[in-house]
Formats: sequence, C-alpha cells, structure tokens
Amino acid sequence: MKNTPNFFIVGGPKCGTTAMVEYLRTHPDIFISEPKEPNFLADDMPEMKFVDTKSDYLRLFNKVNAEKIVCDASIFYLFSSIAVKNIHQLNPDSKLLIMLRNPLEMVPSFHQQILFTLDEDEESFDKVLDLEPLRKTGKNIPKKCRAPKLLNYSEIAKYGSQLENVYKYFPKKNVKIILFDDFKKSNRNSYLEVLSFLEIADDGRIDFPRINDAKKAKSRFI
Repeated sequence: MKNTPNFFIVGGPKCGTTAMVEYLRTHPDIFISEPKEPNFLADDMPEMKFVDTKSDYLRLFNKVNAEKIVCDASIFYLFSSIAVKNIHQLNPDSKLLIMLRNPLEMVPSFHQQILFTLDEDEESFDKVLDLEPLRKTGKNIPKKCRAPKLLNYSEIAKYGSQLENVYKYFPKKNVKIILFDDFKKSNRNSYLEVLSFLEIADDGRIDFPRINDAKKAKSRFI
C-alpha cells in the first residue's frame, strides 16, 4: 500500500534528527508524516502516541502521492523495547535511519529538552540521575511528564543494546547510522549519504539552515 511507511528515522534524541527531517521533507521523493513523530509503534510508551489505532496511523500518510519514500520519524522508536519489532511486522522491507551522539553530550542535552517540555521538573542533572531508581518504581514522577520512561536517562544512552535489537529484525543493508559529529561537520555530506541509502536522486539542496538549537527556559515560570 502506498500509504504504508517504508522509512523510519528511529533515533536518537538530540542527535540531529529534527534537522535531518526538515532537510529531507522538501525532497520531491520523500513524504514525512505530520506530526513527524506519531510514536504509534512504541506500545511501551502509550502516552506518547498521537493516534491509537492502526487505521488512524495509516491515515497520517493518506496524502502520499508519487513519493517513493514514506517516512515516520519517531525518534523514541530506538529506545522503545517493542517499536522496532512492530516496524518489522508492519513492513519488513523498511529502511531505518539512526543518528547517534556521544552519550556524555546527548544525555545532558536531552535533560534540558525535557525540562523545556515540562516532562522533567528537576533542574539538577546530577540529581535526576540519582532519582532514576526511585522513578522506576513510579515515585517522584513530574506531574506533567507524558511518559515516565523518558526519565530513564541512563537507559536512553545504551546504544549497544538498542542497536542489537535493531539488527535482530533488520539486516545491516536496511540500516543507516550517522554520527552527530559527522553531521555537524558536513550537513550536505550526511544528507547525500541518506539519499544514497534510500536510492533516490540528489535534489541539489545546498542550503542547510541551523534547526532545533538546544532549548533552555530562562526561568521555571517561563
């Protein structure tokens, strides 16, 4: 079916995925859902889902026309324990893009991000790491946190086990990994790598504006 995704940008957070999505969105051969992160296949994070049923999920891609690539860019799929399996069940020929960053940079940046979105209410990064065991028991969860799983900072950085899970379901030829440092060094080169991976032509894009800088509220009130 033309409205079934065949390309998933599965992670990780604060690794350049938002910028990559915005660059790919204007390519004539690529359709990206709106919202870009429906999170529908992450059954272990139901609070993050934009839609609840498969029919509603597929309707997010109803406007696909002649595009060859149909994309769901839900970055928590890599972190989810079930999403990659669900992707395989939905479309076993799917291609997956994974963007990774040094965990020592990614995790503090992610902490700032979810402070901004009010999923987190503890400003001290050291303290949130200490709170992890307690929060895993369901205690001390911020009132506005959409999904307690987001607070498992040390787990979200375990790329080894996450990649092992990906390769359990997909061959390496269906998986593309881009490192954040390489992406920062040359957006254009990384962009071309993705187009080559997807087997679509270069659209000639040379403009790669800066997108989604780190967010940090100036005060708790703001």
